[in-house]
Amino acid sequence: MVIKSKTVLRCPHCGASNIEPDGKDGRLKCHSCKQILDVESTNQSGNVEKLTGKVVGEGAQNIIPDEEVILTLKCSSCGAEVVINTSEAMTASCPWCRHMLSVTEKMPNGAVPDLVLPFKLTRKEAFIKMQEFLRDKTKHANVQMINEFKEENVRGVFLPYVVIDMRVKAQLSGIGEELVRRYTVGSGDDAETRYDANVYKIERDFELEVDDLTIEASSDKLNHDRKRTTNNVISAIMPFDTENAVDWDPRYLRGYSSEKRDLNIAELDRKAKNQTEDILKYQLHSTIKKYDRGICWDIVRLEQKGVQWKTAYLPVWLFSVVEVKKDGAPFKHYIAVNARTGETMGSVPVDKNKLLLNTFGLPVIIWLLGKLITFMELAIVGERIFSALFSAFSVVFVLFWMIGYGIYALTCVNKYRSVQARHNFEAETRAKICNLRSDDELIDYLHGLRHAEIQDRNDNKKSDIDDSGKKRIDQTYEQERQRKIILFAVLGIIFGMFVMPIIMMLLAIFLF
Repeated sequence: MVIKSKTVLRCPHCGASNIEPDGKDGRLKCHSCKQILDVESTNQSGNVEKLTGKVVGEGAQNIIPDEEVILTLKCSSCGAEVVINTSEAMTASCPWCRHMLSVTEKMPNGAVPDLVLPFKLTRKEAFIKMQEFLRDKTKHANVQMINEFKEENVRGVFLPYVVIDMRVKAQLSGIGEELVRRYTVGSGDDAETRYDANVYKIERDFELEVDDLTIEASSDKLNHDRKRTTNNVISAIMPFDTENAVDWDPRYLRGYSSEKRDLNIAELDRKAKNQTEDILKYQLHSTIKKYDRGICWDIVRLEQKGVQWKTAYLPVWLFSVVEVKKDGAPFKHYIAVNARTGETMGSVPVDKNKLLLNTFGLPVIIWLLGKLITFMELAIVGERIFSALFSAFSVVFVLFWMIGYGIYALTCVNKYRSVQARHNFEAETRAKICNLRSDDELIDYLHGLRHAEIQDRNDNKKSDIDDSGKKRIDQTYEQERQRKIILFAVLGIIFGMFVMPIIMMLLAIFLF
């Protein structure tokens, strides 16, 4: 199968076709005359209001699974024929004129994206970002990870995403409650908290414009099952400045690896609609702040006025290390850097032997010391006096230490693993509400309510429910909870190490 390659991009200064990304800022550079080629963005924001119908980019067409993987490309620069294996790469360099060939011109089978966002950060800059991220996460880190963490092991990769523009007509109607008074009735064990609230009938009618909603288009990277993968940290480095993306050009891939898209629009459509509804509720929040007891939406009508799907290659710097679980299954940890913004997130494998040693090591030493003191006291004095007090102290100390440090160890695992990291697309996706019509009518006053929230509240986000059906813990709440756990653990350790010895000392003075 012979396919003619894309029209040659030649340098406007010298006419050469030997063009590659510049290592400093990712822009294309002519290696003959050393001139930088400025390519204008083809994905500029601000045109969503004109969107009608369904527009699908050529690179977002359905993937053809039985497409030939061995192709022969005809170089349009010198006419030579070059063989390329598309299962391994989508570009090849002509060995005669060094012109970069790609499968861009073959039938739209979804293998080639519509857009590409060039690398901006260099490998060294990304490595520095990773070092900063790891600064407080090396104490309990896996030795293998520490040994392998080197600049040459950081690789640049283009990952596949879909970029979606959407215009939605929304009509919502429901009941909202505003807290008027909270008070306590009864006393002692019979005390109960009660609430008084104003009840409103709420209606909202508006248009929502979503600009460049970005979703992973690889089934592997879209899988955020925390028991099997750490892909959530790659998601957490979004958003990308997709408004600066340019038309697909294979030259941007030189020196980097890439991953092919394996998900079609039909498989991503539900996720896109759910995220759009979450963005809608986030944008709407500023108009319903007064309803602090929540809202029960009875009617939610969303009419898609226009949608545009494009696929894009977005740049990421990755460091990975494989941890082997007890069952022998490999578990890959990533540290990822957004190669445009420098946003960094990672998962660090914990050396559980270190944690166990720190948790049980000191208590064992204290126990052995107690045995030694008992032996010496019996040998010298003939009876147990201080050793009995020391044994009592040891029991209390060991108890508090193991509980405190055990909780700290569990918190460390969550912190190192970054289990709650995710892309806050609700706030970080460009979106705006237009032509808003609000109608709020006070219809009732309720007294003596037993619940802190309105019954059947549903103004929470769909994305609060993860793929397994379990409710996702809010990241801010989780961080606050972990801080409280660490504080409790530290107080337990301090009590066991300092307060208990003082109590034992005073008890010894009082008794003897």
